[in-house]
Amino acid sequence: MNKKVLFIASVYRVGERIYPIIPKLKEKLVDIDLLRINEMSFEMSWYGTIDPRISFTSLYSKYIDITFDAGFNGFKSKNLDIDLSKYDIIIYDDSRARYGLNKLYEEASKLDIPMLGSIHGGGRGYGSKDYNDGYKKVFDYLMVFGNMDIDAHHIDDKLIKMGIPANDILKTYDKSESHILCVTNFLANHWVKLDSCPLRVDEKYVRNLGLVELQSEFNKKVIFKIKTRKDNPNVNEDIDYMRSIVNPYLDYEIVMDVEDDNLLMSDSFIVISPPSTLTFKSIQQGIPTVLINKAGVLGHFRDYKGLVDLNTQQIFDEVERQYQSEKEFDFIENTIEGGLDFTSTDKCINEIMSIL
Repeated sequence: MNKKVLFIASVYRVGERIYPIIPKLKEKLVDIDLLRINEMSFEMSWYGTIDPRISFTSLYSKYIDITFDAGFNGFKSKNLDIDLSKYDIIIYDDSRARYGLNKLYEEASKLDIPMLGSIHGGGRGYGSKDYNDGYKKVFDYLMVFGNMDIDAHHIDDKLIKMGIPANDILKTYDKSESHILCVTNFLANHWVKLDSCPLRVDEKYVRNLGLVELQSEFNKKVIFKIKTRKDNPNVNEDIDYMRSIVNPYLDYEIVMDVEDDNLLMSDSFIVISPPSTLTFKSIQQGIPTVLINKAGVLGHFRDYKGLVDLNTQQIFDEVERQYQSEKEFDFIENTIEGGLDFTSTDKCINEIMSIL
């Protein structure tokens, strides 16, 4: 009889890193049921420009037997109407104890069904606090990126090195070097209190990136990638704000959701961004990637050589350094299991199968 997995999908920009393990699990003769919850529930109206739940369904529905939809608030407002006794393992695409999933975890624990969480991102999850907040609440094992996480948590028997399975496909992408990509984090038209991220994207921030000068030097279009946020569903407001703070002489485009993040990153000539797990894609591909200190939570990037202050000259110097250097082999090897040879998916699957 096949092993059976309940796969929980909650937040696309977090879970997309591990969703590619779904077809690989099926290849291992594992049956899969899906639980949609929170932002991945179809009860919620999508707040961005392109609904990623559509592409998720297109890519993965053929591998899934039964789909449950727990709604936006999950089991905070709904009863747990799932027979967990038929599952051998539960895989959760996040590590945060939210959406009433602690109720599901409690029931699974009574049945001795292990639950695996997935590290939230480059900032959260990096350290013992976030591990302790979710351990024995929504996971028994935590899937992390690599050795850096093992060192940070000071524990390894409950940590699984999964790398970033979604990035394995990058080995098939050509690099066109067609644009300079500028990823944004918090825009200054919305106030958010976060001591670890004091920089907001305003006119001064954009000016200090030196984009006009970089465009003049390399003759590349600039693309601004705005982060989709559930707590700010007014897309046009953010786009209008960005237009108001960007130099009108700059040749640029603003995007929010895109059909393929991998293509967006692969086609980049230079990437300038706050510390973000999205930038692992360009770093793994050896694309010059400059991260702005204090514009995002450092997390896995505290030892990254391309981390600089918001200073035009420092950014220029770092772009030049990276173009004269090899890609960051040591950083990738230490941070992302399977990141150098794009084998994260197989390594993650092997770990899950060993638990099964």
